[in-house]
Amino acid sequence: MTGDELTPPALSAEALADLEALVDGGRFATTGPLAIALVVVDRARGRDMPLDAFDFRAANSAQVAGAGGVAANRILRRHGVTNSLGSEGGRTSRGSIDRMEELVALLNRRHAAGDLDLDAVEAFWVQKARDYFNTTPIAFRADPALSLRMALRELLAQAELRQKSMGGVMIVGAVMQHIVGAVLELSLGQGGVTHHGSNQNDAKGRGGDFELEDAVLHVTNAPTAQLIGKCRANLDAGGRPVIITNPKPLIAAEVLADAEGLGGRIEFVDFEQFVCVQLYSLGGFKALDVRSQLTRLIEIYNAIIDQVEPSPSLRVALGG
Repeated sequence: MTGDELTPPALSAEALADLEALVDGGRFATTGPLAIALVVVDRARGRDMPLDAFDFRAANSAQVAGAGGVAANRILRRHGVTNSLGSEGGRTSRGSIDRMEELVALLNRRHAAGDLDLDAVEAFWVQKARDYFNTTPIAFRADPALSLRMALRELLAQAELRQKSMGGVMIVGAVMQHIVGAVLELSLGQGGVTHHGSNQNDAKGRGGDFELEDAVLHVTNAPTAQLIGKCRANLDAGGRPVIITNPKPLIAAEVLADAEGLGGRIEFVDFEQFVCVQLYSLGGFKALDVRSQLTRLIEIYNAIIDQVEPSPSLRVALGG
């Protein structure tokens, strides 16, 4: 099963409906309940059927046995999911015992119906965990003790983790594109720049991600020979191509441009420096005002995501 499949092939229609009914209402929508579900299904392996819910209680009977986030995370790793459900999981959450008993009852129903497949049920809960991770905003910890550059680097690191969990969906480049778009809007004012979805190919008549007067901006985490070809087309049309990317890809892009004889005609800009300089300038180089601009940047970024992207997984949650 791939991460893009909604249901495991071995799960019967009746079993799927039973599981979805259990999920309805959001009772298994957060980290604790998801950890409970994964651990209960895993611990059900090798036990006699029908299951006894009491066997899934810890010694003090007030917690679900083994339902910590660490155990749930190990199960996720088996399925290639690198995100974490935390360390405590659902052991002490209010309602944990009730949720465990509901799931045990469901497993017993499916056993009685003759369509219980614990591998398929586990895959169902792993997919629910993926869905949770993929709709949770990307965490952006803006520690005042750190430089803006380091904060941005951490944001892209979190975006890369999200990218790995989403099976190859290009998250990092999309985050970079819309952060640049938000910075431009901060600088130029609302309506000063047009935003496009990250999966939209450059439409006819549009030479890059952003067009501002003569400048054509290309924001990318992985410059390619094809991008250099677009820059040549920009130049032929009278535009001034600007490639905004990260430090290491920046060097590779310059090499590609040199190979095409365009090294002296394309602007190459470090993404982190571009964003930092703009925020410092807008904040008048005063620490509190710069941080205020950063907060505003994320607000504009999230508004852009809501406007042009189909998935909320690109949204960013700003924390201290």
